[in-house]
Amino acid sequence: MIETLKDLRRQARRMASLQPIPAFYMDCAVELQFAWDMFFDHPLILRLQEDCLPFLYDDYGHGVEHSKKVAQEACALVLVEGTALPPEDSRHLGLLAQFAGLLHDTCRLEPHHAEKGADLARMILKDYPISDRDRELAAQAIAVHEAFRPGQGLPEEPRARLLAGALHDADKFRWGPDNF
Repeated sequence: MIETLKDLRRQARRMASLQPIPAFYMDCAVELQFAWDMFFDHPLILRLQEDCLPFLYDDYGHGVEHSKKVAQEACALVLVEGTALPPEDSRHLGLLAQFAGLLHDTCRLEPHHAEKGADLARMILKDYPISDRDRELAAQAIAVHEAFRPGQGLPEEPRARLLAGALHDADKFRWGPDNF
């Protein structure tokens, strides 16, 4: 089984290497650079990287590296899609997107991992100097990141919807590259 997965990974990487870079990475280069800088410079994100590490498993491509990429790409998506917001608000929502991206797969090996991950995110973030509202926005995004499940949809409130949509989309961007 492991050799089959390794062979699939090699084949997928070879096929991907023959494709052009997705337009997202070119069109959103400024936002991606901002997200990358925030990821490696912001003290709360640096702290969260350490705090979530014990909960991330690197099997089948959904561990630490996957979570880092989802965090950065979710932040970039918030910045791209949040242009109607004041810049400081979209940057703050980008910070929450990075939190949600780092934490979204912490309970991935459990049934109902999104909901359980949201609960764990609330626990981890309870000692962070953020508002209860911010903690809940990040947790809510994690809870619905699987999306399209019966009875589950995106939040109604515009900022919560933007954050949840960005996390979902960033996670799905990574589906092929990180699985294989």
